[in-house]
Amino acid sequence: MYRIYLILAAVLIFMSACKQNDEEMSKNPLLGEFDTPFEVPPFEKIHNKHFLPAFEEALKKQKEEIDVIVNNDEEPTFENTIEALDFSGSLLNQVNNV
Repeated sequence: MYRIYLILAAVLIFMSACKQNDEEMSKNPLLGEFDTPFEVPPFEKIHNKHFLPAFEEALKKQKEEIDVIVNNDEEPTFENTIEALDFSGSLLNQVNNV
């Protein structure tokens, strides 16, 4: 019985950490569109703590974009391979440029 409570507590802690992580990601100014004049980064909102989570999220997103290209069932063409790869990683470029 003790094991069940321990497992349940671990699951609840994990779920709350995931929810908190999603909330932090939605508040990270590096991950959204820059709604500023000339679309420059909102430097007054960016802090050091935002960079590592932003890089991790951007890398995860680019990996997903590359997985879509690799797992494409269509015949490879310039557009669905080279061009798609060239346009992948826009979020990673955005975070890296800041």
